[in-house]
Parts: sequence; structure tokens; C-alpha cells
Amino acid sequence: MIRSSFLKYIREGFRTSPIVAILGPRQCGKTTIAQEYWDQATKNSRTLFRLRKPT
Repeated sequence: MIRSSFLKYIREGFRTSPIVAILGPRQCGKTTIAQEYWDQATKNSRTLFRLRKPT
């Protein structure tokens, strides 16, 4: 799937606000698009917190 348009919306959102929400139904790719954005926007490592797994 081509996600470049979604990544563009996220970049535009961060230009006007320090927080951007990614909303959608379960299993539609919200985490994947957030990870893709992070990988393109920065070279820093990321920490993923899964609320369903407390460990």
C-alpha cells in the first residue's frame, strides 16, 4: 500500500502541533504508519509501549 499521502498528513500535522493523533479501526495500520514516519523523520531509536502487555 502506498502510504506517502498519510505520511504527508502526519508531517503537516506536526508543523502546527506538537501532538498528532492517528485514528482508525483495529488492525488498519496505525502503528505501522507511525513507525514509518518515525524512521523517516529521525535516526533516533524508538521505544514501543504496548498497553495490553504490561511487561
